[in-house]
Amino acid sequence: MAIIGLCCVAFATTSVADELPAAPSAVAAAAENVTMLNGQVNPNAQVYFYLHSASWCGPCRMAMPGIMETYKEILADGRAEVILVNYDHSPAEGQAYIKSYVTAMPAVHYADPNVAALPGYKNAVGVPYVIVVDAQGNVLDKGAPERIQQWKKYVK
Repeated sequence: MAIIGLCCVAFATTSVADELPAAPSAVAAAAENVTMLNGQVNPNAQVYFYLHSASWCGPCRMAMPGIMETYKEILADGRAEVILVNYDHSPAEGQAYIKSYVTAMPAVHYADPNVAALPGYKNAVGVPYVIVVDAQGNVLDKGAPERIQQWKKYVK
């Protein structure tokens, strides 16, 4: 009878632990302090892509249709997140840029004083530019936006 009681206690403990929500990633937790131009950051992603982009940038606009197709896959999967870091002159211009793509992609303005606190974040020296970080903000890769289309190689 004691064995049955121990099994029930172990089962109950496991069930309660399984029901607890996961703590948000370090990136998502830091994003709570940034003024979002659009969307909300996935708190459970394994990988985050900081996509540095602007409406005035021709190569950025050329890359966005492919990124948006990939973002649909990313949203459906849930293991990754793209955070657009907008380099337009004002947050309002940044909002118009991201909304022109009719997306829920989280977006921030590069001049927000709290953006620099995002784990693994660095200002871009040019756009478009992507920094790939894990949930804790460790930089995994950086460079051209094609890294977003290759998102599956960064997740488990």
